[in-house]
Amino acid sequence: MQTKYFHAVIALLLGVGLCQFGNAPALAQQIASDSAATAAAAASILPGQLPLVDQNGSWVFRRQVNEVTVMFTASHKGKFVADLQRNDVQVRDDKRPPAEVMDFRNEQNLPLRLGLLVDTSGSVSDHFRFETQAASQFAKEVADNQHDRVFVAGFSHRMRVTQDFTNDPAKVSRGLEKLHDDQGDTAVFDAVVRACKKLADSGDQQPVARVLVLLSDGDDNASRATLKDVAEIAQSEEVTIYTVSTNARGLNLIGDEALQKLAEQSGGRGLFPGSKKQVTKAFDRIRDELRNRYAVSYRPAEFKPDGHFRHIRIVARRFGKKLHVHARQGYYARPVLADVISASARP
Repeated sequence: MQTKYFHAVIALLLGVGLCQFGNAPALAQQIASDSAATAAAAASILPGQLPLVDQNGSWVFRRQVNEVTVMFTASHKGKFVADLQRNDVQVRDDKRPPAEVMDFRNEQNLPLRLGLLVDTSGSVSDHFRFETQAASQFAKEVADNQHDRVFVAGFSHRMRVTQDFTNDPAKVSRGLEKLHDDQGDTAVFDAVVRACKKLADSGDQQPVARVLVLLSDGDDNASRATLKDVAEIAQSEEVTIYTVSTNARGLNLIGDEALQKLAEQSGGRGLFPGSKKQVTKAFDRIRDELRNRYAVSYRPAEFKPDGHFRHIRIVARRFGKKLHVHARQGYYARPVLADVISASARP
């Protein structure tokens, strides 16, 4: 009886027939045999709620809906528009209006989770110290709320955290000072994936703005992850990536192209200072953009978790004028039960 019940629960959550998952009966039997308490807990599942297993092997429940959050900026003639209202903005997801707009707010009202990820491989600029000092000043200016948190990490062939999440500017500075040049291979994509996961696993229960600033030349010769992998992770974890190139202008087109794609696919921006003097201005541009971003959350119409790329288009108007909107181009519609299946399959 328990097995039959859990078959029905899994089928309902997946929204598809069990025939599409050949191991679903075995998974259901495994769940059902865990304990009578598990069965009792499952009976309390509400529509849109997913069961998850915590680190102690206990069943916990997390509210899960097909909800998308998009960060964007709106500008007119190069100047940010800071007073948009909900009625000024229209969203199209796969060319359809949302089934429901859940929230609209200025991102300044969201706690910031900021990652400073610095390339420490031997290929980076010889202006390394100046660039990290500019990053320190940037973090001090943007993470000025007691609810904001920043972490610092460097990478060559692997990522190394020198300062975990903190709201203390002095600790951020010391974390950047601990970074040092490393010789060897460079795994940019792998480091970005790890940094995105760290931002997503910050332990927050409330909505937050997740931002990763990558300081690098973009040369990658050691990653297992691909650019597409990074794009999917950043989009699924709602991390906006800003990249600051350490290359002299026009001397590393391949690296700069990788940095540009990393940024634009997450809704961020690629910045290419070209000289030491312009590095501070690049960080100032990121600071200004973060202070003028909006967040819109919605449930897409006719959502199917089939993994295909769903395009997002945001149109903003103010006083009858169409504004220039900068946002990520879309996201991959992932199956919502992927985490549950992987957690349930653990021995």
